[in-house]
Amino acid sequence: MTLLNALPGACGYYWGDRAWMEEKHYAQLEGCCANDPQLLRSLRELYTPVREPLQHIVEARVSLQKVQIYLRDPAAKQRIMAELRAAYPQFAISSSLPNNIEINSAQATKGNALGFLMAHLGLTRENCMAFGDGSNDVSMLQVAGIGVAMAMRRQRLLLIASPLATTKMGWRR
Repeated sequence: MTLLNALPGACGYYWGDRAWMEEKHYAQLEGCCANDPQLLRSLRELYTPVREPLQHIVEARVSLQKVQIYLRDPAAKQRIMAELRAAYPQFAISSSLPNNIEINSAQATKGNALGFLMAHLGLTRENCMAFGDGSNDVSMLQVAGIGVAMAMRRQRLLLIASPLATTKMGWRR
């Protein structure tokens, strides 16, 4: 938890099917989303500001569902993600926005969710297609028979995807 306290940005926590953020981090959201007023509005609506959420998590033995970090400096994201992966190898560390980092249980991935859904519906990989545009989509694209990466997104996705969607209606291999 010490590493989370030292991160240069706002840190949000999910438990009890709600999103919480320490008051001082909530006040810093504007610095993390200065170029995206719609994202700032969404985050202000999503998170409930509280005092000392980490203390509450530890004392109440809360079952934490997810941690999200919104960085003031998106250029630091890859370095911070590497530090988090080294410090917490038991978790899935990914991202869905240029300035965020997501920390989940290693089992709470889109790939595992898609695999569960495919088994529940009796589908095989060959009957499944998935679209993704972030590092949080890698496992899902690997599970799907056809994993489609959206154009202009992260290089890792482009390496594992089958086709590449270049426009709303265009495809490229």
